[in-house]
Amino acid sequence: AFMARFIEDLGVRWIIGSPTGNMLEQWRKHQVEVITPELYYIANGFRIGDPKKRPESDKFKYLGTSAHSELDMASCPAAIYERRPYFQESVRKYLADNLKGTDGLWSNWEPYMFSGKGCFCDHCCANFAKFVNVPLEQMKKEWPHELSRGKKYYEQAVRFRSLEHAKLVRTIHEEVISLTGGEKSFGFIPGIAWIEMASCWRSIPAGKEVHQSDYASDLRWIDPWGPYPCWDTQMPYVYKKTNNLSTFVAARDVRRQVNQDYPPGKRPKLLAFPHGIQGSAWVTQPEAMEMDLNSFFFNGFEAATLYIFPRGYDNRYWAAFARAAERAAAFEDYVFEGRSIDEQVRLTPLPPYALNASKVTSYLPELTDVPMLQHVAYERDGKIIVPVFNFWEKGSAFFIMQVAGLPEKARYQLSCGEQLFAPGCSFFRTKKYYTGSELASGVELFAGAMRCLVYEIIPATEKISGEAVCTPTQVRQLREGQLAELTKAVAADHEYEDRYGVRKSSLQNQENDGIACRADAENSTLLFTSEKNTVTLNCKSMSVVDWQADGKAQLGGSDGSGLGTVAFWEPSFMIETTWQVTSQGKIPGGLSVTGELRIHDQLSTALDGLTIRQRFDITDSCRKITVTTELLNTSSDEAPRRLQAGLRYHCFPMALAEKGGRVELSYDGKTVVFTRNYGRSLFFTGDAAFEKVIRSTFEIAEESRRIDKPNALFRTDAGSAELKLEPAAEFAGFALWDGGSQLTSTFEPCFNLVTLEKAGDKATYRLIMEVQ
Repeated sequence: AFMARFIEDLGVRWIIGSPTGNMLEQWRKHQVEVITPELYYIANGFRIGDPKKRPESDKFKYLGTSAHSELDMASCPAAIYERRPYFQESVRKYLADNLKGTDGLWSNWEPYMFSGKGCFCDHCCANFAKFVNVPLEQMKKEWPHELSRGKKYYEQAVRFRSLEHAKLVRTIHEEVISLTGGEKSFGFIPGIAWIEMASCWRSIPAGKEVHQSDYASDLRWIDPWGPYPCWDTQMPYVYKKTNNLSTFVAARDVRRQVNQDYPPGKRPKLLAFPHGIQGSAWVTQPEAMEMDLNSFFFNGFEAATLYIFPRGYDNRYWAAFARAAERAAAFEDYVFEGRSIDEQVRLTPLPPYALNASKVTSYLPELTDVPMLQHVAYERDGKIIVPVFNFWEKGSAFFIMQVAGLPEKARYQLSCGEQLFAPGCSFFRTKKYYTGSELASGVELFAGAMRCLVYEIIPATEKISGEAVCTPTQVRQLREGQLAELTKAVAADHEYEDRYGVRKSSLQNQENDGIACRADAENSTLLFTSEKNTVTLNCKSMSVVDWQADGKAQLGGSDGSGLGTVAFWEPSFMIETTWQVTSQGKIPGGLSVTGELRIHDQLSTALDGLTIRQRFDITDSCRKITVTTELLNTSSDEAPRRLQAGLRYHCFPMALAEKGGRVELSYDGKTVVFTRNYGRSLFFTGDAAFEKVIRSTFEIAEESRRIDKPNALFRTDAGSAELKLEPAAEFAGFALWDGGSQLTSTFEPCFNLVTLEKAGDKATYRLIMEVQ
């Protein structure tokens, strides 16, 4: 009872969780209006119902092999939306037993592990045949491989699966509504990644088979969770300047995109899921938590629940939550009944202040040079609010606020909370208002470090009660008192941007020995051509993303990853930042490109201080590519590091997806042949520690196979290509990751773990691939 009274006082109105004992009764008594449990067997797209009670015919049949438990627990979507006996007798009873007296159902909804996997049962085969208007007997001959990426029915299969998934979601939604209050029910609320509802949603590969665009308009609420700025207490703390700015950017982008995608009558309400604590280690600061709640509210999300809260947090966090709830209650009329006037308000930071962020999130790469000082603005019945966000946690923001569009001579009271801002004494009288003209010219204001302040502008009456608490002169004095501290913080901010900011490459056109190189600065690519052969190098990822030899594609990766993409198996780490091209040159037989990347603590605390230099040699009329990779210990004298790294490359050889495609490996003088199996596989030279890590990381279900040569010969009915790795003594094996949503396997050469004891130590590796 005490806890229920406490959360009522804090302003809690929505709880995601399953009540036990008399908790439901107590929550209701203390004004908790919405209670939405989370159920284990309604999650991640297809984990629907207890698999122990499910007949074999209703099981999700997937392509390939995998040790992922979700695949084995999943149900065929048709078994759910057709409301077969399994659904009626088991799933519906499960929902009824667990939703009694509640207001809906929230579920974590991340079905990405199912991408390209199916369902490939006989019933889905018949349904798909009808969908594409193909005789069933013909479809049975083409099922399932002609539905994989690059094959005959791939695009139609992606569309079909998304529609099947949408039917499943609507079925769950209908049942939840019927069990939790009908018209009053909040229904089914899937928690999906925020990027699926952002402006980038069409380019998110993993979401295309389960996309919200096929079902969200039928829901009452949806929860685009993330981006979850936090830090892992099991790792060294690393300051990330844009942590909570990313929440504001995501909230603004999602809100705008949802408004664009869905008309009011078909628009689901948005539940935000800002970060509280995850597991027992991913934590946040109380101020950051409050800023996230404010970011979602003032950008128009209808509700927010913290993930997870309180989980051991102390009074500072409860107070932060209460402040955010109180602020939402005070200004909800402006946000939901007023009109947005963001463009009428301009904030100009006064120096010293933080540099703009060169990058906020890789999902919205067009957002560069983003100010750390942000705002929104709303007008309602002639009154205006301007929530100002200072996302720089190292210092206060002093700024000029200009408000356009107001009658020049009209008088306005400017306040923040109970504090009045006014010009003060002028010509022997105290002036307690600003005119529209003065507001258009600008007023000096401030916001503390990692704070959101709401400035209110309302028409002034003839007699304004209270005194002018803060004048421009006082704001300047406050700023002057912080100048030394701010100047020091700004100097550190410049160092931060120099260390962590995005570096751009200068690309050049070149020609040599029959190979021409053409630079595309906008897309940061280099196109090499010779006769009928072409090679495209993505300079952001330092990876060959397209290779055509004699008119045939040699690779099947993506726009960002192909041959030579650097990754690590130990520690498990993928590089998701931009390389810098340091040189281009002419070499015997062709051209070369060298790039460099220094791994810092924001990317990997384990590899902080490691510099990677990678050189691509394009020779033999674009029929041969040599990738040379150097790993260098470039830790400083002030922070010396002993670094360990296990290098692996992505390759994506297209031969495995072609007719007659196979790869020939070697063991004990014999040929080991592998053909595509749409699963995860490992070929290794014998190191048990390497095998254990890869099997766990790749979730490999099948047995590992031995090889003893660092070579691979790819063969198709049309030709062959050879892959060689150096040094041979450091070669550990090939790890393969594949599925129906890929054009081909990643086919990743891996090298033994290397130790770089001190600064200056280095290790060199080479990958050579030649079309024969």
